[in-house]
Amino acid sequence: LRNIQFYKPSMAFLALKTRAIDTVSDPEDIMKGERRRIGNVLETIRLDPYSIDHYMLVVKP
Repeated sequence: LRNIQFYKPSMAFLALKTRAIDTVSDPEDIMKGERRRIGNVLETIRLDPYSIDHYMLVVKP
């Protein structure tokens, strides 16, 4: 997210691999925490069954 300031996009897509952050906690709790940390999330898309415990976040910079 730090390099987004160089591009001036209207939106960005961020792939969130919850198990890479914490293998013990509930993936949905991790996703909610990351949404709060990131801030301006327009949409959250769960990628199950294709990628278990992965999310795509649509972010407005």
